[in-house]
Amino acid sequence: MAAAIYQLADHRERTNLPLQLTSFVGRTAEIGAVKELVAHERLVTLIGAGGIGKTRLALEVARQRIGSFSDGVWLVELAGLTDGELVPEAVISALGFTAQKGLAPTESLTRVLEARDLLCVLDNCEHLVASTAQLVDALLRHCPGLRILATSRDVLGVGGEITWRVPSMATPGEKHRHTLEELRRFEAVQLLIHRARAARPGFDIDDGNAAAVARICQHADGIPLALELIASRTRAMSIAAIDERLAERFNLVAGASRVSLPRQRTLQATFDWSVATLSEEGTRVFEWLSVFAGGFTIEAAEAVCSLKPDGDRQSGLDVLIDLVDKSLVVLQEAKGDAGRYRLLEPIRQYALERLIEADEDAAAVSHHARFFLDLGERAYAELRGARQPVWMTRVEQELDNFRASFRWALAHDPAAALRLAVHLERYWIRNSPAEGREWLHDALALYRARDELRAHALYDAAFWALFRGYPGEARDVGEECLTLARELGSDLLIGQALTALASVICAERFEGWLTTCLETFAEAEQHIRSAGDPEVLGTVLNNYGCTLVDRRDLVAARAKIEEAIALARSRNDLWQLGGFFTSLAEVDVADRATASAEANWKQALDFSLQLGCGRMTAAYALAGLAQLAIDDRPEQSLRLLGAASSLLEAAGVVEFASDVDGARRAIHASLGDEASDALWQEGTRMSLEEAVTLAHADSPSASLASATTNALIREGEFWTLTYEGVVARLKDSKGLRDIARLLQTPGIEVAAIDLGSGGPGARGTRGLGSRDLDLGVEGDVGEALDATARAEYRSRLLDLEEEIDEADANNDPERASRAREEREFLLGELRAAVGLGGRARRALDPAERARKAITGRIRDAVIHVEAACPRAGHHLRRSIRTGS
Repeated sequence: MAAAIYQLADHRERTNLPLQLTSFVGRTAEIGAVKELVAHERLVTLIGAGGIGKTRLALEVARQRIGSFSDGVWLVELAGLTDGELVPEAVISALGFTAQKGLAPTESLTRVLEARDLLCVLDNCEHLVASTAQLVDALLRHCPGLRILATSRDVLGVGGEITWRVPSMATPGEKHRHTLEELRRFEAVQLLIHRARAARPGFDIDDGNAAAVARICQHADGIPLALELIASRTRAMSIAAIDERLAERFNLVAGASRVSLPRQRTLQATFDWSVATLSEEGTRVFEWLSVFAGGFTIEAAEAVCSLKPDGDRQSGLDVLIDLVDKSLVVLQEAKGDAGRYRLLEPIRQYALERLIEADEDAAAVSHHARFFLDLGERAYAELRGARQPVWMTRVEQELDNFRASFRWALAHDPAAALRLAVHLERYWIRNSPAEGREWLHDALALYRARDELRAHALYDAAFWALFRGYPGEARDVGEECLTLARELGSDLLIGQALTALASVICAERFEGWLTTCLETFAEAEQHIRSAGDPEVLGTVLNNYGCTLVDRRDLVAARAKIEEAIALARSRNDLWQLGGFFTSLAEVDVADRATASAEANWKQALDFSLQLGCGRMTAAYALAGLAQLAIDDRPEQSLRLLGAASSLLEAAGVVEFASDVDGARRAIHASLGDEASDALWQEGTRMSLEEAVTLAHADSPSASLASATTNALIREGEFWTLTYEGVVARLKDSKGLRDIARLLQTPGIEVAAIDLGSGGPGARGTRGLGSRDLDLGVEGDVGEALDATARAEYRSRLLDLEEEIDEADANNDPERASRAREEREFLLGELRAAVGLGGRARRALDPAERARKAITGRIRDAVIHVEAACPRAGHHLRRSIRTGS
């Protein structure tokens, strides 16, 4: 019953640099040199052969420079890109921005960064040198506070570029006999020892293997990646055996090509040698893994790589484990999930070359594309289910793979491309309407069939055009959608098309728009109710309710939006709930119920945080809360406005920016420019978690019942309420008694029947459960649970108790288990009867009747409390979860 407690990550550092799973060894002089260059030069490019350690060195330098840039240090990984035109988009995505309306991505990025002070690490530029150089040149010319640290095998060729060649690690000389102490000082030896100990704990050099260790480092030529690959072999081979094999292999390869650099030949030999230790199936899986962009899961690896050419299924899990052991594949562990795998980019390119030489690249790419097309279909369902937060993250992680699949589908299966664009619609709407819009545009141009798929895509396209600020485009596709929907005769599609067009009318606001818009929404609602789709109905009701606010019909507006919320709650749809609660807050503001508006906006923030990916919803809620705080807490208001502005910018939404700027100017007048600018900038640098914490900063930390200065005491026909120094007298009601009981047991779920029977755990002559079922049905239940419902619950629970006793007596654990599961399910229904479980019930369900009666009277009591003491009422709206 108490207010939610938030455990948020510490985001004092503004960076997306990944955590490293292995320690950084050596490179002390290199780190110092590169840090010095970054401190004085605006563009530093680390160049060198694949595997030389450019990326790891750049990340370590960047990590040590985090505190030097007020807007943080950000990593942009370009390895997964194959299209140079997407380089600006990759930078925008990594920095958390979205291209602004009407601007090319490069121009939009320039506008965003021109006043920023940050370091950007561009990693793996070599395959996109021309496009990267063009972008870097434009950014450096217009963004004086920007510094760039790039890694590439080739120079970028941009004016002012400082190139710094990453050397091999210091290696023992071939003609010098070193002591053990001297050997330990070489960085290559240190790295080999450190990584070998990970593969074989206790490994060290001694007089017996010192010469072999020195030769191995010489064979590897001090290349970190080669040393790591070699070190992994110590799990199964002695240092002497590795030394012997390497000497033979490297000597053969070193003379095979006169055009490649010695170090490149060394690395090639290391890769060749590592792959030579694989089985035939392992070699094939290794090569096929090269088609993944941005990493992969075990599930994806098995699906894409475990099909032999003859079609026989074979598990690739054991092969994948072997590849990880040999350091050809890297495991990227993450808290809370099974982890992902990837090939380091030089190894991926090497594997891809082998795949092409084997003439299997077309088959591998096709398998990869089909897997992610199917995964997109699964994501469509999962993003509407109980695991929405997990799948929002999953789609984000697989975005490069989805992009590759989409490109393949455009060329080979336009219908599949369009389906994938539609399947990811919830991700695009919350994260990048711009990219989703482009996907739909490209796929719709190729897919001309007049079917439901095209109609659904047109419906999405209309909304995404509106999000991006293009109402004319939205009207065109919306009208085509309606024409097609009527051809198909689908109530669902007709209702969707009308919803889109009503939203377009609302955006255009021509003369007489309000009447036309409301009539269109009413028609849309009628069709959607006939279709019976609760998700789409919720969208219609929410948008309809928001438009009714414009007509000042607040009672109807609230009814529409509350029904939308109930529909979303019935499915635990966090994605919809966040948006719907912002709409309900707008109704509250129009109704001058500011305490309720504050509570609803904070609820929307909570849903956004749970979803993990709700920038637009969070921005609207933060801006609303900022408006409420302008007079009493202007400093907090300005910080919230800054955070809202940053989130809107990241989501690519610009229509609301004028409202935010207006509120900002109002505060500037009272605080002054210097103080206001500092507070605004502080807000713009906040993460979503930090902004939510700030928004909740003024929330009471204790319940009415537990606070020493607060009290709710019954005195005959009245209750005395004391809260934060305010004393109020309230007439007795069942709702106040319910609230008092709930406050006595904060955080404990209490069933509606317990509230109605005199308090939690109250029993009559005979309880529902004869053992540990702390639920009563006798006593003064009143309207909470009618006689029919009481009889139904009692009868079934007693039957289950007898069945459990009989099963236990007859030693039938399976039957007893089934009965206990049903009993627990039924008790769960009862415990959710006051809405504590957040689950809606069927209209005629006894639990629903109980829930409605209890929540109704609690809601009425809160309204009376709020009238007498607004702060106490606000607290109760947040701490007493009535389901209202």
